[in-house]
Amino acid sequence: MAVLIFSVINLSVSGQSLNSDFIKKAEVKHIETKDNKLLFQILLDNELGEKFTVSIKDEDGNQLFKEVYSDKKFAKKFELPENEDAGKIIVMIRSLGNNQSQVFEINTTTRVYQDVVVSKIRS
Repeated sequence: MAVLIFSVINLSVSGQSLNSDFIKKAEVKHIETKDNKLLFQILLDNELGEKFTVSIKDEDGNQLFKEVYSDKKFAKKFELPENEDAGKIIVMIRSLGNNQSQVFEINTTTRVYQDVVVSKIRS
């Protein structure tokens, strides 16, 4: 009997009218899911070193993380416990200078595949 469990990670960006070039270029990438943890990375080129926030919320709006940064080359990995009922994770990157933002939605889906094979060995 073989049991295969896998997660499907969908990343989508909500459409917003943005004027801040460095916020527009923000990227969120799924790196891996390992040991029941979801690992993703946020990348952002912030040439002028402007202040911005990164906030992460669950689909109920509960704040999981929020921090202010001003890194010129921002590359930070985030690790969250994988939960079958987690549904959506919302990642918002907001410029403190002009209050423009980029919003990413991470959807996790867990599926279980079970393959059972019965073979006749002898008669």
